[in-house]
Amino acid sequence: ACENEEWRLTLQLLHDMVGKRVERQSITFGAAMIACGRAGAWQHALFLFRDLMDARVDRDSIHFSAAIIACEDASRCSR
Repeated sequence: ACENEEWRLTLQLLHDMVGKRVERQSITFGAAMIACGRAGAWQHALFLFRDLMDARVDRDSIHFSAAIIACEDASRCSR
């Protein structure tokens, strides 16, 4: 999973949503954070977490867990 590049498409879609003025919702952020975490792109997962907070989108344990798991997965990928 550490080599998976589909997370880049996920980030591009989120970026496109902003440009097209489509509201990014809690589930959108969660799915993107999980995709980044599974790909070993923990920095991007944490950037998304910050964006989630800045966007004032409702957040829950899924978002916090996705951020933590992304960091854990990064540790496994670097071994």
